[in-house]
Amino acid sequence: TAIPILVDQSTNVSKSYDALGGMHANKPDHKFVLISRSGDILWAADYPSMRVDGADVVKKVKNLVESDQTS
Repeated sequence: TAIPILVDQSTNVSKSYDALGGMHANKPDHKFVLISRSGDILWAADYPSMRVDGADVVKKVKNLVESDQTS
């Protein structure tokens, strides 16, 4: 399954999903937000340490995407 990823250079999307601020005011935070096809937030996690195990994030996202597709 392909998972589209958005890099929000304008910060418009980050602002709409409350992902601005934290360490850097008015800039995207160190946050992952998984959004369903209908625009609902399925999962959001902030990683202020800027260190995260990529395999853990991918596993979490895949599980959530699969469960959302069966809903």
